[in-house]
Parts: sequence; structure tokens; C-alpha cells
Amino acid sequence: MCSIDTIGTSINEREILVVKISDNVKKKENEPEFFYTSTMHGDEVTGYILMLRLIDYLLSNYGENEVVTYLIDNVEIWINPLSNPDGTYFGGDNNIFQAIRFNANYVDLNRNFPDPEDGEHPDNEDWQKENIDMMNFMKEHNFAFSANLHTGAEVLNYPWDTYEKEHADEDWFEYICREYADTVHKYSDNYLTSFDNGITNGYSWYSISGGRQDYVTYFLHGREVTFELSQTKFPPANNLPNYWEYNYRSLLNYIKQVTYGIKGNVTDSITNEPLLAKIEILNHDIDSSEIYNSENFGNYHRLIFQGTYNLKFSADAYNSKIIENVNVQNENFTILDVKLSLDTTLFISKIESYNLKIIPNPCKNKLQITFNSKYNENLEIIIFDFYAREIKNLKNIFAKKGKNVIYLSTADLQYGMYFLQIKSENIFIKEKFFKH
Repeated sequence: MCSIDTIGTSINEREILVVKISDNVKKKENEPEFFYTSTMHGDEVTGYILMLRLIDYLLSNYGENEVVTYLIDNVEIWINPLSNPDGTYFGGDNNIFQAIRFNANYVDLNRNFPDPEDGEHPDNEDWQKENIDMMNFMKEHNFAFSANLHTGAEVLNYPWDTYEKEHADEDWFEYICREYADTVHKYSDNYLTSFDNGITNGYSWYSISGGRQDYVTYFLHGREVTFELSQTKFPPANNLPNYWEYNYRSLLNYIKQVTYGIKGNVTDSITNEPLLAKIEILNHDIDSSEIYNSENFGNYHRLIFQGTYNLKFSADAYNSKIIENVNVQNENFTILDVKLSLDTTLFISKIESYNLKIIPNPCKNKLQITFNSKYNENLEIIIFDFYAREIKNLKNIFAKKGKNVIYLSTADLQYGMYFLQIKSENIFIKEKFFKH
């Protein structure tokens, strides 16, 4: 029911640990993935302790508590209690009393992510190892919902941090944050009452660039909120049980939100094999708010405020499908499975017939692409990332009739899984590869 994995290591080679909790922990299931992560600022430790206690609470109450049992049976839960160990244990491994905000390079990790408005390096620093490992970890998964935990205030901060404009799902973010805060208020006194009684739009509070919340929400098409859990960065030990008592019900309810909304599987209409698809809400989605499903089962989880929506499903080499008047209610879910048919206007041939080979796979800095062509023709070679975003596009690559060998640099690609697509008037072939 529980396994411990390593996201990566810090500058000083401390492990950044993550716990997976699931009823079938060794198996990938057709379930939404959820992620809690804490203490990217090393001196903000309230969330660190609460996440350790949440892990214990979930594991101790499975089969005894109805909510806990439902969550573990229906959600793949990942919890990373400490994402900046060098900052927290700056004074040594035996205490946290000399903890600092930054990592060992004195870089603020929550200003060091790619930013939707201010580019890849908004802080003019190289991506730090902790953040590179975290980005790679999140790309390997398809987290539909997440939160990162901080201290220094008492408020839930939702996107955007970098944009003044509202997120397409502003009403949904307000709703789930309000639910969290209102539940906290039932079990506390004068806690989490800052700003709009415990919640705020990030930009309305103060604008930042390079934050993780906006990185996840924009570049990974996820949904992430920042929890500021205590005014004091180092609460006295005897106050920590109070913070747990105030928050644990809301922490559970927040996870449960990932089971709501519009969800289903996108598959091939003939083979029933899962398809990697883009799911859009027409006349609603803007600024990268569309989502992509999971490659393993084709499952998607579109978290959204109650209403009636028109959804568009699209996948490479398939006919898109629009489904209108899909209704969903808050605290509930609507199942919408979708089958897409192959676009017969494309000449799609099996990889084997073209003898496509990609070596080495996994690769480091260069790929050798070998394939046979039946014609002399110009090709287009495109590389997509896991979320079907176009990363490279090489046009007018000449291929002669017979065997062709093409070399392609991958030095600028981040670690992870990619899709290589070769197409022309006569060819449409696609294969995945890995950059290590």
C-alpha cells in the first residue's frame, strides 16, 4: 500500500524522497494521480511535518476510515514532504535550527522554474538540480491536481502568480480553496483568515516569476495551489498538533477533488487501444488550460466548476470529436469515454514496413534515425514531448528512395519521454524515444 521512491538528489547529494500510496502500489492503475509536495523553501517546515503525519494517517486508517479508504482505493497519491533538504538541514543532518530559504547554491527554488510570461530562466539562474529532478519527475507522471506547501502567511494562493489576468478556471480554483478554508474555520479559531478569509489569487497578493505553481499549471497543464500554512516558519513543537487538527480534514478533502469533474478514457475506435489526446473545453480554455490524458490507459481528468460544456478531443492522425452539452456538478463526476477514428486521408503505415529504427534509445545527445522510403521526397520530422507539445520541427528533409539515415541532435532536450514523427505526402510514422 506504500512505497518510497527518490525524485532525485540535492546539490549536496541528499535524497529527495517521495511516497506513493495506493491500494495496488506496485501497479499502474486507471486512476487520477495526485501530488503533495512541501518545503521547497528550506526554513518553512510546517508542511514538512504535516506531510509526514498525513502519510501516517492515511496508512493507519485504511479500512477504518471511509474517506481515507475511498482515497487510497481511487487515487494514486504521491507525497514529497521535503523538496529542499539542503536548505532545511543547512546546519547539519541532526537539526533544522539553522535552516535557510535557499538551496546549497543560495538560489530560491520557487523563482527558478520556467515562467509563462518571463521565459525559461526568469531569475537569470541555471535551473537547479532539485528543480530539474522535480520537473523530470512530474513529466513522468500526469498529475491532475497538486499542491505545494509553504509558511510565512496563512492563506491558499491560486494561479496565476505571474499574470494579472485570470485563469480559465478561476471559479473552480476559488471554489476548492474556499472549501478548504471554510472547513479549516470549523475546527480552528482565527486561523487561515488572511486576505479573502483565507484565499487569494496569487497576482492579487504579489506577482512572482519562476514559481512552481504557474510552471505546473501552464507547462504541464496541471492544476496546482500554494498553501501558506502558518505565519511562523518554525512553529513551536507543541503547536504542531494544532496545525494538524486544523488542516487534516481539508487536506483529505483537497485530494478528493481530483476524483470529481469530467473524466473518462480516450481510445482507438477499432483497437480500443489508449490514445494520447488533447482535451479542450471550447470557448473556455485559454493560456494552456487544456489538458492531456495519460498514455497508459488513455484516462483523463478534467477538473472544472459545475456547468454545461462542449468538449473537443483530438489526437495525432485521428479525426477530432466534439461532444456538446456535457453537464457536471460540483462534488460529483461525469464519465465521458471517447473513441476516435483514424483519419483515413492520411497514409499511415506500420513502423515495420518502413523498418524505422531509432538508436540509441534511450539517447543522450544524438539520435540516429534509419528508415526506408518508397519515394524520393521531402519529409517533415517533428519531436513532441509527453504532453504532445511540439519541441522541434525540421522541414524539407530530403529522403531518397531506399534506405535513409538521419542524425538529429537531442542535446537541448530535457530528460524524459518524447515522440518522433516523420511525415510526408506518403509517410506518417511515429515512435517514442527517451532522453536520459
